[in-house]
Amino acid sequence: MRPDLFPPATRLHTPIAKRELAAKLALSTKERRLLSQEVESIAWVAKLAPSVLNLREGARVLEIDVLLMPLKRREGDAGHLLRCLAQRLPRHALFVLEYGGESRLCIHYVRPLKVPETLGAHYHEVLAIFTSPWADIDALRLGLSGMDMDDIYEGIVRLVAGEAIRYRGGTLEEDVARTKQWEAWEMEIQRLEKLSLTLQPSKRYEMHRRILELKTLQKNG
Repeated sequence: MRPDLFPPATRLHTPIAKRELAAKLALSTKERRLLSQEVESIAWVAKLAPSVLNLREGARVLEIDVLLMPLKRREGDAGHLLRCLAQRLPRHALFVLEYGGESRLCIHYVRPLKVPETLGAHYHEVLAIFTSPWADIDALRLGLSGMDMDDIYEGIVRLVAGEAIRYRGGTLEEDVARTKQWEAWEMEIQRLEKLSLTLQPSKRYEMHRRILELKTLQKNG
């Protein structure tokens, strides 16, 4: 990872034992297997917090932990594991994934939950998952700007997501919700287009009309 990816005051290098993490988060047998098969090691490399960034606490985000995770495979099955960690870690998390001299960022856009005092409890509901493209480790960039930790978090989410968030006019929550709706319409359009190929010509008109309606909804957002 680039040593200057985060401000000096935020940088840490605290190794996290995979076995201890699995026990603390009460990972299932499947999740423990993924942790062993997919992840080479884990280190806590930065703590983005108001005290070190000279910012206000956010209404939803207090701190962001940055975890460096070299992978054993470039395109493996780490996605389920990362989602699990994002749900169960008590603070918001940004994952820096590395493999073969390349790196990418992964962040889960989450909503805090009221957490019972139980082992392995879920602290967050995952609303969306975003990853940046793989790039040379030295090419990775991440800017931090904003008035409070909510701003920092939302800025990171938008930067990592890039064009995966199709809208920019509202709050992050609104733009993510609109993007998910657009994706649902797109899936329905593809389903109807495939289905229309199996219909008699006389029945395709109604199908075509519905497809046009969905495309209009997509266009108008």
